[in-house]
Amino acid sequence: MDVRFSYSEALTGEVHFRVVSKENVFSYGDPSEVAESARFPAGYPAHYAAEYVIRRPADDHRSAILLSFTDYLLAPWALLEVTDADGSRVASYTGDVFRPPVTVTNTSALHLHFHANGRPGIGFRAKFDFVPPPLDGAPLLPPRTDCGGVVLSAGGAITMLNMTHAGTVWYDCVWLLRARLPGGHAGRLALRLSVFRGFAPGSRLKIVDGPTTRGATVTLVTSDLSGAEASAEHVVDADGSFYVHLQAGFRPSSQLALIYSSFRLGDCGAHREMACGDGRCIAQFLKCDGFAHCPDKSDEADSCYTYSLSTSLGVQNEDTWTLNPPNFYFPGPSHSMASIESATLSLLAMCLIIVLTMTSAVIFIYSNGRVAERRARNRLLRSISDLMRESSVEVVSAAPDEPPVYEPPPDYEQIVHCFAVHRKPKKKRGKKAAQRPHSRLPNLRLQLSTELNAALFRGPRRQLPRHNTVPSLHHFSGHLEAADPADDLA
Repeated sequence: MDVRFSYSEALTGEVHFRVVSKENVFSYGDPSEVAESARFPAGYPAHYAAEYVIRRPADDHRSAILLSFTDYLLAPWALLEVTDADGSRVASYTGDVFRPPVTVTNTSALHLHFHANGRPGIGFRAKFDFVPPPLDGAPLLPPRTDCGGVVLSAGGAITMLNMTHAGTVWYDCVWLLRARLPGGHAGRLALRLSVFRGFAPGSRLKIVDGPTTRGATVTLVTSDLSGAEASAEHVVDADGSFYVHLQAGFRPSSQLALIYSSFRLGDCGAHREMACGDGRCIAQFLKCDGFAHCPDKSDEADSCYTYSLSTSLGVQNEDTWTLNPPNFYFPGPSHSMASIESATLSLLAMCLIIVLTMTSAVIFIYSNGRVAERRARNRLLRSISDLMRESSVEVVSAAPDEPPVYEPPPDYEQIVHCFAVHRKPKKKRGKKAAQRPHSRLPNLRLQLSTELNAALFRGPRRQLPRHNTVPSLHHFSGHLEAADPADDLA
């Protein structure tokens, strides 16, 4: 498509252009029509966008538009917006939801804006109707859609009973059943409608072979189910599936039971599988669960039921399943608890993944830092080595300092001997002095001590040489020569 614009004069303001392809706008006004995405169920293109308009008849000003999605298999990135005739948004859905709820509005038109956003998918299919307001003036309540979902299990049952205690409550439920065997074995999927009774007029249940409503219808029930019809079983291959759509008004006595199981033919495992009488292998946990999954009912033997002093259940009959908890229940408290547990496990797993990721990142950053530091140090060492190799500086190793040499201090006899050597010769005196040498010897020693102390501590101070040797005897020779004790003997 080539779009060209021509101007007769210059434009100074902001100009908006909206180009709409008429091929992607679809209008509906007959309730027998169905609004569906392009090429459903083969799949819509990745960049597909379209608008679907549902208009109320021009002569009808009171009826409300009721929109219900029977198929909703979109990519997670797809977007579907629902707006009224005034352009106000009524609802917005992405491909993450299993099925949007039923929409009821009193506007004259509904617009569905679909955007694939770059990812292909199977598509959607929606039905609509024009519903007149109630005669009593009460508000129009849409049917409940908080039921249904994807059933991926080795076996069990879908049961709905005691949904209301008074009056009639309408439900619009869709289930998609797929085969799943323990251990990853390839097998088949069997489905059987066991109970459908006590519903309001206009109720219906439809079972389709395949994942969408475009498949072949294998069961369509609009009234109470008889025993002959309840024994019919439908089987598909392991890669097949069943589409179940329930539109029913529940009363206090309404009951629904759908029994399904994945099975294979061959040798059954000793612990995780049990063998039916016809050679089927089903999951071990399906034994004595209150529902007959084997065609010969060998999984629900009389030994499964016990007797008590107050009440005897006896052998299994068609009403026994109402006394046992089902394996797969829509809706019910078990679903909310399962959702909480799944959400908790998912949160813990995400926290563990985040902690491991952060730890790995810290270890990686630390390791890279150590490696970078080691490389920088090696480059620096190489640079220093290159500089030393290129320079002509001669490196001379210095000898270590020698320890100081200490001379031993002189003893008393050496000091006396030194004094005797440096003593000046004396002239002989009289006869009287020569005859008494020994009598003055103690006084001489005392005199020497006195003079030596005076010379060392009270005499004039001398600067000692600044080296690491201890002062020896020759340092005091000047003092000894100056002090002559013999002069005082006279």
